[in-house]
Amino acid sequence: MAPKIPVFVIQYAKAIANLKEKSLKQYTDIMAKIDPADPAWQKKFVTFYRVRRGAAWRKAYFDLMAKYLGEKPTFDVVLDELYAKTRRVEASFASKLVATLDNTKPIWDSKVLANLWCKNAIKTYWSPEKRLAESKDLYHELDRAFSEVSGTFIGKDSVAAFDEAFPAYKDISDMKKLDFLVWALC
Repeated sequence: MAPKIPVFVIQYAKAIANLKEKSLKQYTDIMAKIDPADPAWQKKFVTFYRVRRGAAWRKAYFDLMAKYLGEKPTFDVVLDELYAKTRRVEASFASKLVATLDNTKPIWDSKVLANLWCKNAIKTYWSPEKRLAESKDLYHELDRAFSEVSGTFIGKDSVAAFDEAFPAYKDISDMKKLDFLVWALC
């Protein structure tokens, strides 16, 4: 069973103070025209998400993204396919692919997990099969937690505070706004 992510309270004033408009600009540039076949777009993506993988891995990754362009693949499908292509359990990068194609989905990020008390939930010494299964369970918990908080007063208040602080970025999805806020707490 995956660790449970507690319902979190977003300290949005601190998060907004930590959040850099440069990050929002980079994100909106990536999302403006998703084109995984374009090397210039790939470079923006790789820079923003700090993808430190070799050329073969990046080719497999962007080919997978291109395969699902215009669709909303599930995290489970992307994680399994990415593992089949690279032989690496890459939950964080699978979530970034999913969230790029479906902006209502959260991103698995070490900062986000640390802020949700799940930093080392998946052990590297586990078998790939166990890491895949546990990663899927944890991602579903992450998705559930973000979905739950987005419907609460604190979630709506956090989104409103984000919009007030960054009016040029009101078109970013509420999920991504909450994701940015939790990420910025570090």
